[in-house]
Amino acid sequence: MGVVGVGSITLYDQNDSPVAVLSNEAHPVPCNSDGSSPDLSGAVSTLSILLGNDDISSFYSVSVTASSGITGSLSVRTYTVTGMTADTGSVDFTATRAGWPTFTKRFSLAKQKQGLPGAQGVDASKCLGLFPYADRASLQGMENGSLAVFYSADVSERGIYQYSASIWNKLPSPTPDQIARTWLYVLDAVQRGYGISSHYIGGSTSFETLMVKFLYLLKMKLESTGAIFSGGYDEYGNNPGGGVGAYIGGDGRFFGVGASFNSADILSLNANLIKTIVSYEGSWVDSGTWGGETAFTLSPLSGKADGQLFSTPLMDGGVLIVGRAYASWCSATVFDSSGNEVSSSIYAWENIGPVCCFNSGRVLLCDAVNSSIVRFTRETNGVWAQIQTITAPGYIDAIGMCAISNTTALVVIESNGIFYELIVNEDGSYSSFTQIGSDNTYNYHIALVRRDSGEVVMIYSRTSDHYAIVATRSPSGSWSAFSVLVADNVLVSALAKRPDKSLCYYFVVNGNPRNLYSKKMDSSGSWGSNSHLWAVGSGSAPDIAASVLGNGKTLLSYVIASGSDKYFRYKRDNSYFSSIPIGNFQTTVGAGIVEVGQNSNGTYIKFSDGTLIQYQQVTTTIPASSGPSGGIVYQYDFAIPFVSSKPCLTVSGSEGGPPPGGARFEVYSIGAETTKWGCAISNNWSSSLYCEIKMMAIGRWK
Repeated sequence: MGVVGVGSITLYDQNDSPVAVLSNEAHPVPCNSDGSSPDLSGAVSTLSILLGNDDISSFYSVSVTASSGITGSLSVRTYTVTGMTADTGSVDFTATRAGWPTFTKRFSLAKQKQGLPGAQGVDASKCLGLFPYADRASLQGMENGSLAVFYSADVSERGIYQYSASIWNKLPSPTPDQIARTWLYVLDAVQRGYGISSHYIGGSTSFETLMVKFLYLLKMKLESTGAIFSGGYDEYGNNPGGGVGAYIGGDGRFFGVGASFNSADILSLNANLIKTIVSYEGSWVDSGTWGGETAFTLSPLSGKADGQLFSTPLMDGGVLIVGRAYASWCSATVFDSSGNEVSSSIYAWENIGPVCCFNSGRVLLCDAVNSSIVRFTRETNGVWAQIQTITAPGYIDAIGMCAISNTTALVVIESNGIFYELIVNEDGSYSSFTQIGSDNTYNYHIALVRRDSGEVVMIYSRTSDHYAIVATRSPSGSWSAFSVLVADNVLVSALAKRPDKSLCYYFVVNGNPRNLYSKKMDSSGSWGSNSHLWAVGSGSAPDIAASVLGNGKTLLSYVIASGSDKYFRYKRDNSYFSSIPIGNFQTTVGAGIVEVGQNSNGTYIKFSDGTLIQYQQVTTTIPASSGPSGGIVYQYDFAIPFVSSKPCLTVSGSEGGPPPGGARFEVYSIGAETTKWGCAISNNWSSSLYCEIKMMAIGRWK
C-alpha cells in the first residue's frame, strides 16, 4: 500500500495513496422568494476515487445518506437530487474497499431565493421633441411632467415647456436635468437638418448658455481630445461636405452649419472660440424681364418634343429638367448655377413624372403608370436607376411632387376624382395613401412647391371649367379647402420658389395663340394679379416647368407648339443678386453681427445687443433756389423698421460727380420716424443740380 513510515501519522507514497473527489461539491438552487419551485436541473454529483493518474472508482462500493428535506436517487456513483423542501441540505457519499481506507465526501445544497420586488420608481420626465409653438394644442393626452421644446417667431413663446393637467406651461428656469433632456432632442434636430438656434429653446436665455450649462452641470469632461459631433462634422471638427450639424470640442471649440447661433454669456468657455453664423437676408432683385428664347442644345432634348416637362433645383445651384423627346426615351438635362447646359442623360422609360432633389444631391422621380407609381433615382454621378413600384388606390389621372424635408418628399395623386397624398422617404420607405380632397384634374399635372415656412402650395387645372385651383398643406400636414386662383382656361402650370421667399405661378391660357402668364405670391402669402409674359404658339399638348438657378435667375422651360409639332424651348429671366448675396457666413461670437441685409431702401446691420445701423444713398435733382426758404423736402422708407424709439439720424447732400468747388447744397432740416426718414435740402446755385443724399441711422431692432 506504499507505506513510507508509521507513527502518530501514517505516511503514504503520493502515487500509491487514493484520493476521493466529487464532481460537484456545493450547488446553489434557484427558487422563488418563499423557497418554492426549486430549480434542481444542476443538482447532480458523481464520486470518483483516483490513484495518481488512474481512476480506480470501479473497485469501490458507494452508498449515500441524504439529510432531511433532500430526496433523490443513486446510480452507481452518481446521485441526482429530485426534491428539496429544506432551505439547505447535504448528501454524504461513502466509498469502501476491503483492505483500503474508507472515504466520505459531502455534496452541499442551498436555496438561492429571489428577492422581493421593490416599489416602482418614478419615471423621469420625457422630452417629446421639437415642435412649432402653434402646434401645441395638438399635443394632448400626454403624461404629466412630459417635456417639449416649442419654437416661434415670438420670443416670448419660445422655450422648454412641461405638460400638466392638459396644459403646456413654459418653464422660466429649466433644471439641469430638463436642459439635458431637451438638448438631446435639439442635437437630433440638427442631425435631421432643422438647424439649431435660440429660436428653438431661447426665450431670454440664449442657446449657447443652455448648451454650456448642460455640459458643466452634468460635469461632462471631454478632455482635450474629446468631442461631441453630429451631421456633417467628424470628431476632429472637420466638415468637408458642409453638411448640417454641430461640433463641440473638448478645448471649447463650437461650430454649427445650418444654424443661427446668437451671441451668449458662455460662462467659463472662451467666447471667441464659439462660432456664430451670420445671416445675409437681402439683395435679390426681381427684374421682371426675360432673356431670349433658346432651344435645348443637348441631345436628346433638342428638336421635337413629345410629353410633359418637369424640373427641380439641385443642391449645387443647378437645375435638372426631365422630358420626353419625340420618338425617344425619356431624358434629363442639367443646367449649372449660371444657366448653362452642361450634361444630359437618358433613363430607359417611356413616361416621365415630377422630380425633386434631396439634401444629399440625389434626385427622386415618381412616374404615374396606370395604378402604380414607378420610382427612379438619379445618383449624384448622374446615373439613373428604377428602384421601386408603389401601388396606388386606383388609376392615376395626375401626379405632383415636392421635397418637404432633407430626406422626404410629398407626392399628390388624383385618382377617379379623389386626391391622395403619399409621403416617400429617400431611404425607400413610404406611408399609406391619405385622402385630402375631391376633384378632377384637366391636364394630368399637379404643381407643388414648399415655402420656407413649411407650408406646401398645390395648384392644378380643374376639368369642369379649366380654372386653376389652389390648396395649401400646413407644416403639421392638414390641408386647406380647395379654392379658385385663376378663373380662366388654364392648360398647364408650374410653381417656383424664389430667393426672396416669394412664389411664382406660371400658367398657359388656351387661345389662338396660347399665352403664358405669371402670378406671384409674396412672402406673407398674398397673391398678386396676373401678368402676361409671351405667346407660346398654338397646337396640342403644351407644357412648362420652372426652377430658380443658383445665380437667382428663374429657368423657365416650356413646349412651344406649331400645329401638330412641339418643340422644347427655355428662357432665363434677368433677376439677379446685388452686392450682398443671400446666405450666411461663420464668424466668432465677439463680432456681434447677427444679420446683414439689403433691399431697394438701403442696407442694414443688426448687432446681437439689439443695435441696428442703416445706411442709404439716393440721387435726385435739386431745383435752383436762393436759400433755405426755397428748399425741397424729401422722404424715404428705411430698409427695415426700427423698434421702441426713433433712431439717431445723419443726412448729408453733395453734388454728384467730381466736385466743382464750393458747397452747392444745404441740408437744413432732418427727421426720422421708426419706418421713414426725411430731410429738406436747398440748392445754392442758380440752376438745378444733380444731388447725392446720404443717410445713416442708428437705433434698435429689438
